[in-house]
Amino acid sequence: SGQISKKPDGVMITGPVHETGAVEGSVNIAVAEEAARTSIINFIAQVKNACNGNLDRVVKIVKINVFVHSHNSFSKQPIVANAASEILAGVFGDDVGRHARSAVGVAQLPLNVSVEIDGIVEIAPSSGL
Repeated sequence: SGQISKKPDGVMITGPVHETGAVEGSVNIAVAEEAARTSIINFIAQVKNACNGNLDRVVKIVKINVFVHSHNSFSKQPIVANAASEILAGVFGDDVGRHARSAVGVAQLPLNVSVEIDGIVEIAPSSGL
């Protein structure tokens, strides 16, 4: 399922993204990138759980979908998504961590979060099965 921009302390990064953050209730690109990094870290935690704690079982990050809660004038969703892609490449390396990606601007996300990410991951079978 999708992972949202909820920090370990429970604080969520919320609001639509506007290039400057100047629209009431909105966040700027830098904050949106932080939201993407937070969301992808939560995504990795779920992948680790699916791998019974062993991220070495990840064969390939196939694709991620990055949904950016966007103000109607915001069109730089790929810049926000780059923050998540860079984390995956850093954690898993180029061979495993490089992936296909969609970056989509949406009018609203659950709980008013700024970013939500889901994805497809290929996982090797457990050697204990």
